Amino acid sequence: MITANFEDHPDHRINFFRLLEAINRHAFPAMLRLNAQQFQLVMDSIIWAMKHLERNIADTGLQILYDLIHNVQMSDIANDFYKTYFISLLQDILGVLTDTLHKPGFRIQSLILAKLFSILETGAITVPLWVNAVRSTHAHART
Repeated sequence: MITANFEDHPDHRINFFRLLEAINRHAFPAMLRLNAQQFQLVMDSIIWAMKHLERNIADTGLQILYDLIHNVQMSDIANDFYKTYFISLLQDILGVLTDTLHKPGFRIQSLILAKLFSILETGAITVPLWVNAVRSTHAHART
């Protein structure tokens, strides 16, 4: 219902993303119990939100992503998360950061980019990222 187009059901959309934000902030361990397919759906939803042209939805998506990255940093699944999502998150955040339609989110976009670079710089990632990056690039080429 909320992914069919960007105009219908704006209240449902923003409330759905507020729910995701609340779960991420207050019940992050529950998110870790999702299976890979369910967690991928959550990640796709967050990325979809941050790319949304409605400012409230985009800002909420960006905040969820920022908080999620912070939560992941403090968890024991960090390397698995980075291996699966780091490169695609970097591509997605650079995409919205350089898109003139998403100028209002520049501050949080920059914070997310800085956080991603900081994770790399500190050596927190101890697994190779290029393995999934190749698969991710091929997957994007097919779509």
